[in-house]
Amino acid sequence: MAHSEKTAGYMAGGYARAAHGAPGKCMAQNVGAANLAAGLQDPYLACSPVKALTGRAGP
Repeated sequence: MAHSEKTAGYMAGGYARAAHGAPGKCMAQNVGAANLAAGLQDPYLACSPVKALTGRAGP
């Protein structure tokens, strides 16, 4: 559990670096996907393997 979606992206990137190549994972839904994208910028630029799952909640 993370405080925000952005933090979840940073945590996934940090895990990937600490685990020496094991991919970090994070998830967000609805508007949180935009917030998650901000946190995924750093792992992307560092070439850290991160899997981000996004989706939409049902009605």
